[in-house]
Amino acid sequence: MSSSQPLPDLVRSAAFTVANPSLRNVADPSPSSEEHREQLATKWWTAEEFRSKGILCREGKYTDSETECIRSVISEYMERHNMTEGELLFGANRQLGFWAHITRALPERRVASVFGYVRRIYQPLKSGGKWSIEDDATLAQVVEMYGRDWDKVSEALERPKKECLNRFQKCIEHKDTRRKGKWTAEEESRLTEIVKSLGWVGSSSLPPRIPWTEVARLMDQKRTATQCRNKWYDYMVPAMLNDGKSRRWSVADTFILVHKIASLDLDREEDIEWYSLPDEKWDYWTIHKLQQRWGQLKTTVTSEGATHRRG
Repeated sequence: MSSSQPLPDLVRSAAFTVANPSLRNVADPSPSSEEHREQLATKWWTAEEFRSKGILCREGKYTDSETECIRSVISEYMERHNMTEGELLFGANRQLGFWAHITRALPERRVASVFGYVRRIYQPLKSGGKWSIEDDATLAQVVEMYGRDWDKVSEALERPKKECLNRFQKCIEHKDTRRKGKWTAEEESRLTEIVKSLGWVGSSSLPPRIPWTEVARLMDQKRTATQCRNKWYDYMVPAMLNDGKSRRWSVADTFILVHKIASLDLDREEDIEWYSLPDEKWDYWTIHKLQQRWGQLKTTVTSEGATHRRG
């Protein structure tokens, strides 16, 4: 069944409601106690670690009001402590007291998430845009000069260091041996062996804990970490979950997905815990596939809604 097939009215109606939270009157989730809020502000744990301890935390895109709050707290803190933006956010000594302070102003966020978001939006070096052949050559020369000192590389190229690191790893390092295109049976077998050795236990409902950079290394760098991850979740896992058979997405799958998201009773789609959606009777799809289908569904419903309104 093709993805362009018209959706039944029931699915379309439910999808439109869930895809537009403004039509729903549901309160946001919040931490259950002051103790939980304090742990969110002081413990540098992952979202999975917090959830395993029964502590709710909000993930996903930050709202405009949250960003405005962040900027206000930073401005006030800098003035009170006579610090510059660079000293506070990018200094050699991590200001642990400050990061706990600003996270307390966002009680549903965890400190590691706030730290990463703030550093991104205040990054003094903005993206340099598309990389040219000349840019790649310069990057290779600078890395040869400074090694993997990404602070110096970033300064020399006037690009964020994460951008330089990602470009080097994905497009320059090992480029002579890296493969593209169709995977061989031997590569698929090797990928399966490596991923299982690193902890994959055979269920799409469990959060992925696979270190894909390590997987790429064990694949002799012939495939990038992104290639390995996409191959695994988009092709290998679905085949395993369906006994080696190719299963096609159906209208029934769409209805189940919409029903499960609606039953979460959330106000923002960023709060969807995708790993909670599969169950023992509906465990055919990877988390990436569910997110992909949800995005396609929203696009379909939104465009149809716009057409109806114009009509």
